[in-house]
This record gives sequence, structure tokens and C-alpha cells, in this order.
Amino acid sequence: MQRRRQELVADVFRGVEPGALVVELGCGPGALVAALAAARPELGFLGLDIDEAMVEHAHRVHAAPNLSFEVADLQAEAPRVEAHVLFSVDLVHHVHDQDAFLHNVAALLAPRGAWVLAEPNIFHPYVFFLQERMRRRGLDEDHFRPWRFGPAVRRAGLVIERRRTAFAVPGWVQSVPRSVARAERAVERLPFVGGSVIYMVRAA
Repeated sequence: MQRRRQELVADVFRGVEPGALVVELGCGPGALVAALAAARPELGFLGLDIDEAMVEHAHRVHAAPNLSFEVADLQAEAPRVEAHVLFSVDLVHHVHDQDAFLHNVAALLAPRGAWVLAEPNIFHPYVFFLQERMRRRGLDEDHFRPWRFGPAVRRAGLVIERRRTAFAVPGWVQSVPRSVARAERAVERLPFVGGSVIYMVRAA
């Protein structure tokens, strides 16, 4: 799953000019953004997270010349940087004030900048069951609701460029045979098969 996520994000900034800034929203312990930064030393990378302990851990474990981390709450304000590419994984469904969050995402993006995000697919039966179980246990989990997200994106002045589903194999599976990996790519775009919904959002 980590490798697939790296591929997903790396595709977005394949043609980005050297020196451009790539930002992960909700970077957690920093492993994903660190792997991308190591692969693209000519780009700048920034990991943002609301949890100070996570940011301290990321600083300690993933220090690199082209990578930094900051504590940030995008429901409150946007950091004073301009990102050419943003990415986030399983973040938006945790956000309580989606309008404020998306307004600050728009402020963070450079003109025509791109934001690629992955969220749990509510139309996948297994994913729905897991999210609902965690929600009912009060674990600050909820469903990602596309019918609310789309209008909120437009209110923020952003544009949804593409939407699809991906990742048919559950994230807890450590490795799969090549035949299974090929089959996953063939069927993951079916709405009830892909466990995540993937959006490409652009600044207007």
C-alpha cells in the first residue's frame, strides 16, 4: 500500500520544475513524504500535521536537506508557503470544519497547483463497515462523503479535475503476488471494489 501511494503521488509531480514545493497534509510520522523526498532531491518537501508529537518524531527520524516538517491546523490558518503539489491520505474525513479547511488548502496552492487526495470509499462494503464501526466507538473516525466534498471544493474556488477509485487489496496486506497486483489494477476502478476514492483537485 505504501508503494502504491508513492506511485500515486509521484505521478502528479512528475513534470514539476526543480525547486518546486511538494506538501503533505496530515503527514503523521512522515514516512511517505520522506520516501518521496529521497527519490526527488531536486524538489522541496514539507510535511504538515496537527499533532506536535508526530511532527517531532518526523523531524527526528526523517531529517533531510530537502525535507522539513511543521505543526499546522488547516482548519485555523494556512502556512505562509506556496505549494505546487499537495497530497493527503485519509485526512479529509477527519476534518470537522471542511469549508475552513478547504479555504486554507486553496490559499496554500500555487496557481494551477494540484492536490491529490485519497479517502475511504463509502461505497465499498468492507470499508463502510470498518469506518462505521470506528465511528460508533467514538474514535474520531467518520465516513468520507463525496456528495458533501464536491460542493465544498467548489465553494473554496477549487476544481475537481479527476475522480476514481483505487486500492482493491486492503492496506494491512504486506505483499501480494504479481498476478494479484495485476488483477488489482484491472478491477480497482470499479466503484464497489476500490477501497479508496482518489481525487485530483486543482487551483482555479
